[in-house]
Amino acid sequence: MEYARKALEENYNGCHSSLADSAEELTTGASEIPEHLAFYIDDDRMGATWK
Repeated sequence: MEYARKALEENYNGCHSSLADSAEELTTGASEIPEHLAFYIDDDRMGATWK
């Protein structure tokens, strides 16, 4: 039970309406993406690989 509690506290990434939204949140939360590179990030494709 302690392992589950710790995993939830440290790894919970929020509730998202789609895998693409989750991928976008993870990407932007991990680093700042320069505007000129943001066009090349495909959140839909990243989310599709998590299925």
